[in-house]
Amino acid sequence: MCRFLSAIVKKDGEVLWDDSCHSHEDLIDRFHLRDDNYVWFIEGYTQFIRVEYTNDDDVFDLDTYYLHIDEEVVPSWFTEEMQERTIEKLKNLVKRQVRIDESIDILLGGGTYYLKDCRIGRIVNARIAVMKNCQASKVIDTQIGFVKDSHITYAEDSTLRYLRGETKIGTLVSSRVEAMSRISQIEIARESYIGHMKDHSKINRLDYGSYVWFMEGYSTVGTLSEGGVIFEQDGGRIEVERNGGVIIHRRVKDEEEE
Repeated sequence: MCRFLSAIVKKDGEVLWDDSCHSHEDLIDRFHLRDDNYVWFIEGYTQFIRVEYTNDDDVFDLDTYYLHIDEEVVPSWFTEEMQERTIEKLKNLVKRQVRIDESIDILLGGGTYYLKDCRIGRIVNARIAVMKNCQASKVIDTQIGFVKDSHITYAEDSTLRYLRGETKIGTLVSSRVEAMSRISQIEIARESYIGHMKDHSKINRLDYGSYVWFMEGYSTVGTLSEGGVIFEQDGGRIEVERNGGVIIHRRVKDEEEE
């Protein structure tokens, strides 16, 4: 299985990579290399090799990264000197994508980022794999895989797949959240989709056009406003239900036990 950061090293020392792809075979197709490498494992004929610059645990621990050569046979042209040059190139690529304890005015598309302890003004049209202990004022048209212990003031037209820990979202507009857990919180959800609420997660106000697919555990919706919909409630609580708010299926445990 290919891992971050995957790359191809050519015989002339050129390093090929794509920030949206961590598959060697896709990189080979992307750079039209397959025909140039038709003899795969014969010494001297291989025109490129697959490598990964990675670590075994924490993507943010930059000191533990190492070069892994993902080949059964390492060609003689990949000398120790070329390995050192390759590591230096890949180290600089990782630093472009793994951002730690930085103040960033605007983060734009152009890579898949890993963010930790960062303070960001705006994130626009970006892909973020992990956002950990960060603060962002505005997130627009962005995909974030994993958000933990972070604070986002405003998010629109975005996908925030998993909210965990003490994550707080101020206003969520026309966006999608796959799951909320622990004590993650959304202040206002408007015209947005939330897939799964569990643990002590909370939405303070579920506004018009917003949907929660499933809520359980000790999760809470503060106010279910007119036009807000909860498809299934199996535990958790709704503090205030306005006229026009809809719960499709509510499981009442007391009745089931009787």
